Amino acid sequence: MDFADGVTLPFGLKQVAGTRPIGRPAVFDEVPLAYNGNPITTRSLRAAYRVVGDDPVAVFRSWAKQLEVLHVGSVHMRGGDGPGDRQPWLQLDGGGFSGGGPPIGDWVDLQLWATDGAPVLLVTVQRYSDDGPATNVDDRLAAPRRPNAVVDNSERSSGDVLFEEQGQEVHVPSGSRPLMGTVPIFGGTGGSYSVLSSDDGRAAVKALVDDAVAGNANGQVTGPTSSTLDGVRVTHASFVIDAGGWSFDAVAVQADGDPWATVYVTSAAD
Repeated sequence: MDFADGVTLPFGLKQVAGTRPIGRPAVFDEVPLAYNGNPITTRSLRAAYRVVGDDPVAVFRSWAKQLEVLHVGSVHMRGGDGPGDRQPWLQLDGGGFSGGGPPIGDWVDLQLWATDGAPVLLVTVQRYSDDGPATNVDDRLAAPRRPNAVVDNSERSSGDVLFEEQGQEVHVPSGSRPLMGTVPIFGGTGGSYSVLSSDDGRAAVKALVDDAVAGNANGQVTGPTSSTLDGVRVTHASFVIDAGGWSFDAVAVQADGDPWATVYVTSAAD
């Protein structure tokens, strides 16, 4: 149940050949940090693609090449270097240079993961400002072998575990189902990345937060907040346990004509 091709991406980026979107790419505004007590708002992109081309590494290089339209400075491709099963096939991240001041330009994170089906490519971009250092992508890395650890794509449904952080489980909301396996991205001592389809995006985001609060009332909840950006309905919420705890962020997007809302969920732990 992949999404239709052709969704326009921001920042001059485009879907590359050999990929199929797993859900609608999410474009939204968020406040990821503050500088001198002032909140910093970014225009953000989250997208997940199934790699259907014959050469997943070439697909990754194509995505890396087009990052030259951004302002992230020097970045380089590297093989997976995470612990245990947190081993992406390829990754590239960097940007957000500050020079002692607030962040400027763009931050980017590309990750290619092997699964027990087609590989998946995760794309995250945050724009802090329209200017910044020019992008220089070093893609001279020799093609690494497909990693032994792969993401489990087993079918899951409402009520099944979506992700777990520090022993606490968060479950797939009612009326939702995962569109891919939960990817164990590196996020401190934990980390996960999930994409869901949902009959009701706002209800799904609220259910995720409620599930987390039911397991630990010490978490700080922001949202859900809803808005419309370029005709797309966006719902965003987060849950954070400070000082050695864990957190997650959820954003749902749906445009008129979409068969369902796409919900992106990312978690991390201290």
